[in-house]
Order: sequence, then C-alpha cells, then structure tokens
Amino acid sequence: KVTVSVLYWSHRATVPVIERSALLMPLASGSGAGRGRGVAPTTRAVAPAGAGALAPRGTTSTTAKAQGIREDMAALNDEYFGRAPPVANSADPAAAATAATQGGRPELARTLRDVRMPLAPSWAAGPANAEGRLMDASDANLLCMDVRGDLVVAGGADHGLTVWNHRKGTKERTLFSKRCGHTEWVTSCAFTPDGKILSGGMDSALWLWNRAGATGDCLSHPSETHRAGISNVAVNDSGIALSSSYDRTVKVWNTNQRANNAFLGTLSGHKQPVMHLLWRGHTVMSGDRQGVCVLWDLERMASVTTLPTSGGQVGSIGAMIDDEFHLLFAGDQNGTVTGWDVRTDPKRPMMQKKLHPGGVVSSVHATTMNSDNFLITAGADKVMHCFDPRSGFDQPLFTWTDHRDFIYGVHSHANMVFSSGGNGWLLAHDADSGKCAYGLGAGKNAMRCIDTTDDRLVCAGDDGKIMAYDFV
Repeated sequence: KVTVSVLYWSHRATVPVIERSALLMPLASGSGAGRGRGVAPTTRAVAPAGAGALAPRGTTSTTAKAQGIREDMAALNDEYFGRAPPVANSADPAAAATAATQGGRPELARTLRDVRMPLAPSWAAGPANAEGRLMDASDANLLCMDVRGDLVVAGGADHGLTVWNHRKGTKERTLFSKRCGHTEWVTSCAFTPDGKILSGGMDSALWLWNRAGATGDCLSHPSETHRAGISNVAVNDSGIALSSSYDRTVKVWNTNQRANNAFLGTLSGHKQPVMHLLWRGHTVMSGDRQGVCVLWDLERMASVTTLPTSGGQVGSIGAMIDDEFHLLFAGDQNGTVTGWDVRTDPKRPMMQKKLHPGGVVSSVHATTMNSDNFLITAGADKVMHCFDPRSGFDQPLFTWTDHRDFIYGVHSHANMVFSSGGNGWLLAHDADSGKCAYGLGAGKNAMRCIDTTDDRLVCAGDDGKIMAYDFV
C-alpha cells in the first residue's frame, strides 16, 4: 500500500496541519482557476519505487498509481478530519426533512428581519445622497461585512476588521492588536445580539470580539478548532453561532459563554470543503466543493439528508421556507440551479435548470416581497432571473441583463432587488415592474457585500471602501 502524507507546521499550533493545496483543493474535471475555486492539483506525481507492481491487470501503472494516491489521500483526510457519519435513516425522508426545517427549539432558529411596505419613496427613485458616504476601511479587499443598527463591521485581506458608524461615516475601532486578531484573510463576520462581533478567517481561527476596544477571545482551542480556513459564520438572536470550514465540518458555538465553554458540537457529513452556509429559521443547509448540499438537524446535531446538485462546486444556496413553501435551492459552477421540495422527496429535485450557462451561479436568493415569494438567481453570465414559485420554474417572471460584469451579490429590500457587479456597479431593480430603477457607481472594483437598514443601504468590496446611501 502506498501511503502519502503531505504536512506543514503551523506557527500557531503544536500539531501538524495537512497541506491545504494537496488535500482540500481538488477540482472537478475540466474546472480552472477562478472566483471561489482552489488551485488545481498538479497532474504529475512521483510514486515510490515498486508502486507499479500494485497495478491490476488491464490498467497502466500510471492509472493505478494515480488511483492509489487518490485513495490514500481520501483515507488520510478521513483519518485527520474524521469520517463523515452516515445520514440518519428514516422511514420517511420527506417527513424528517420537513421537521428539520419547520420546528424545534426556538433558541436554535435564526430569524431574518422582515421589511414591510410601504417604503420611503426614494427607495424606488434613488438615494438622497447619490454620491454616497465613503468610509475608507482598508487598503486591501474587503471580503465580508455585517450591519447592526448604525454600526457596520467589515474585514478582509489585510487580516483585520474595522467598525464604523455608517450614519455618521466615522470609525469606531479597529479589531486587531498584538495579542488579538487573525493572521490570514478575514472571510466572514457577524454581530452577536449583545453587541460582540464574531469573525472567522483563513487562519482557521474564530475570534469573539468584545463590545469595546480591540480585545477578544479566540474560540479555536486545540480539541475544538477548525483545522482549515473558515468560509462562513452566522449568529442568531439567542447568541448561538455556526461556522463552516474547508475542513469539511460545520461547528456550533454559544457566544454567551466564556471562550473555553463556547463549543457545542460538530456537524460532520461533507467529503469536501464546505463553501456555503445557510441558516434561515430552523433550516440549516451547507454546500461543498464537490457539489453536495447537506440538510442538518441542529437539535440532534446530525445530518438529515444529502442533496446532490448537477455537479461541480456549489456556488450559492437559498431556502424558501414558510407555510406555503418548503423549498431549498443550490446553484453550482456549471451554471445550473437545482431545487428540492423537502415535503415530497428531498432526494429528487423538483427543478434543475441551466439558467446561467458558461459560468458559476453566484447567487440564489429566495425572498418575500409584498407577502409574495420570489426566487432570484444571478451568475457569471451577468444575467439575473426572477421567478414566482406559484407560476412554476419553467419561465422566469423577469430576466435582467443590465450588468456588464460578473454579479457578486444580491440583496432584497421589500420589492427592491439590489445586485453588485465586478466593475463596482450597484443596480436596483423593481420586482413589481421588472424594470431597472437606477444604478450607483459604488466603486471601481468588485462590490462583494450588500445590506440594508430601514433607511440606508451599505455595501463594501475590493476597493477597501464601505459606502452608505441614505433613503428618505
């Protein structure tokens, strides 16, 4: 048996960490470099002497060597990260999936803010300050952002985070010091209900920052830590937090506890790095680089079912869960959007359409506008589609082709749909009329993050700037 071990040593830990490029970044055949994709592994490998003797008849030694290396890499991954447990058996998978998305302990649910009509007139006509309020947060790309009240926190490629008052445009504090902070890119951040800030980075660390100053606690202790970079964090109104990682896991935390007691458990079920995390109500779903989504039951700390896409890395996920619909969606790097109705057969997609040929589906956004549900998809083809699920998914209600570059983000505010592009454009579409209402030159480079309050739109991106627009 050929055993291949590729290790490097972290200066932050006393245990070897598996080389991410060798074990965590395999791409589907035919995929290349691009947004959200890892570096393709080398196609040449040097095998130990005598490995050719392991080749079965009818195959070349090169094929056998490659297969042997893949199997050993998979075994090494399982040994280091832990094997994915089997999905819980259920006599009625649809009932189990429906229960996981509908009910449970209220402290394990995450409620999104419901924006109701009517809106201030300028939301449909354009902001009162068309030039925006600029906050110079960093000289490097901003990769994540969260808004709570008048405060916005953003982090990125400079390893730090800054907190601003977006109403005044003034900086409150910088979250980085000699003792506290990330040593790699900050990839995700979120406010907790008591005013703290949770951040995750490519250094595999989770920091819980205090309400004032630049101090905090690292939640990543040796027995509980993620073993690779963190892709997403999310916090609910009870202070329960989720973090997803390239180590193929989702971890659960209680931010109300001290750092050494904050860890609650690990959700294991993926065989590839977890790229996306969705938490809406009681619905928790994650999508990985292999093109597989997993639906979780937080109460049992277990996977309910796996939901395969058409193939390729998951680029975005969404959920439409209410009294009328129990729908889950995922977009992949092949440009296909897959949808499942968990009340019927979660293993059999109720839709699978190649809506964005030629590129990854960058956003699958399910939203409620004027009490009606809509699904909005966007992709690398610079196109957006808006579907009304009551009319089915054969034809979109609207198709918008106003963008001139890769669409990075989609956010809805009542009947207004905001989308950001790689050229710095921020476009506003009216979902009632189907028309593009206005556009904002929010930056010169990609705008990655969008959020809104009752009277303000806040966005951030690769310029290192945060922009705020007022609506009255």
